[in-house]
Amino acid sequence: MNCIQAELRRNLRAALGELPAPSNEYEIVVPDLPTEEKDEGDEMEMDMADALTLKRKEAAAAELALWRKQTKVLQRALPRPPPAALQALKNSLPFDEDGKAPHVTLIEQADASIRQEMVALLENDAVKYPIIEEASGKEKKKGSASSARPQIAASPLDDIEEEDLQNVRLQFMHILSFSLCVTKS
Repeated sequence: MNCIQAELRRNLRAALGELPAPSNEYEIVVPDLPTEEKDEGDEMEMDMADALTLKRKEAAAAELALWRKQTKVLQRALPRPPPAALQALKNSLPFDEDGKAPHVTLIEQADASIRQEMVALLENDAVKYPIIEEASGKEKKKGSASSARPQIAASPLDDIEEEDLQNVRLQFMHILSFSLCVTKS
């Protein structure tokens, strides 16, 4: 039996030796596909969680920009005068028929201009961000709180860009530091 198996192995080796050598050359052909133009509508839809996160970030950025444009009194939650005191302050400013203050010196004119600007800022804050009074229901009846408050009519102030505000802050700090240096020497 060993002879027969050895003979079969030799025949098999001889037959396999007559086979052609393997060729490992392959050619891959990819058909040309027509190019599709991307439509704006083909973009992937945003995930709902991503959309909510983006909305929150945009709202926070808008709120921060609004906060930066508020006066320092509002930013720092400092006390503000009530509307009655604001009206009395406005009535105390002297004006001519032309809307100008009759002053003799430049210092008095500068003082009047500063007071006018202060009143304009206080009025603007009072209209945009009214003071919320907390009172118990026993102390005040409904409707009496709104009738007791004087109505303030303020002309809207110009909307100033963030960059301009930053430039003014820097100039103010420069002038302030200069004046402090002068007064110390």
